[in-house]
Amino acid sequence: GDALPMLPELLESADIAGQVTPEVAAITGLVAGTPVVAGLFDVVASALGSGVSETGQASIIAGSWSINQVVLDAPIDQPPVFMQSSFDRNRWLAIESSATSAANLEWLVHQFMADTPGDRFGLASELVASIDAAEDTPIYHPFLYGAQQDGRARAGFYGIGGWHSRAHMLRALFEGVVFEHARHID
Repeated sequence: GDALPMLPELLESADIAGQVTPEVAAITGLVAGTPVVAGLFDVVASALGSGVSETGQASIIAGSWSINQVVLDAPIDQPPVFMQSSFDRNRWLAIESSATSAANLEWLVHQFMADTPGDRFGLASELVASIDAAEDTPIYHPFLYGAQQDGRARAGFYGIGGWHSRAHMLRALFEGVVFEHARHID
């Protein structure tokens, strides 16, 4: 069946959707009658929260997902982008993203550094900084959870030599994530 009749009215983020009811006020400590606004989609909120507010400004988030977004005066249709969302009443946010970002580092640290004491993520960053970029640094494809173009894509390290260390592998992972962000930005 058609689910549209079951959905609430679509509102802009600053539109008042209702007020805090006396029942909710008693549970939460909020003042009854306080306006409740529709709110923002999480990635749009993070762009605004990072200071992005003007047309042409971009927000790049390295989280579980690689989220790369830019504020536009009008939606675009060429080339197609992963998603577009209203930013305010007059502008749009073009969003290119995929599950190819810091979730890769989290996986590697939890799988291969679990017994390392202290700040494992801090140590990972230190190890990456200890390796100079070199032509023979391994390559990492950050597709642990698929790729935007192919959900069956998988991650992989390539070009590993017997002289490569954990630091080299971490640098390859960092670079793979950064290059995937760059691909989305392009």
